[in-house]
Amino acid sequence: MVERAAAARGCEPAISYTVAIVTPPVPDNNAEAWNALDSFIQEHGPTPDIFRMLHDRLTARHPCICDLPDDQVDDGAWIDGPLIDSFAHRAAVLGIASTRVGDVLPFLIDSATAIGLTVFSSPLVQRPDDPRWMAADLAKMMLL
Repeated sequence: MVERAAAARGCEPAISYTVAIVTPPVPDNNAEAWNALDSFIQEHGPTPDIFRMLHDRLTARHPCICDLPDDQVDDGAWIDGPLIDSFAHRAAVLGIASTRVGDVLPFLIDSATAIGLTVFSSPLVQRPDDPRWMAADLAKMMLL
């Protein structure tokens, strides 16, 4: 994977906020869902079309750092790339640059849950049927 320009220059990598996005089914109980997350991440198989759709929606607004000019990489939303490589069979694990959480996380949660995916963003599990206002509130909480 390509790392942020600062990391490639031998500097400390940018601090990131990591989220996992999972295809259904996901346990209804949050504790059970968190306990199952590692197994979702480890599942092998083809990347489902719904993840490709989400990737395209996310990168239309927040381009992959691989697609940014060198002088804009450090300002990118994602911590590494190619972003599509972060999407696996049951789960996508995405690192958001800490400086971009406020604008990226609400859009990511809204985009993923709108198409039936579940987002694990500690400490919460955002499911497709959760109220949409919570995405913005979560991002504000992360910035405190």
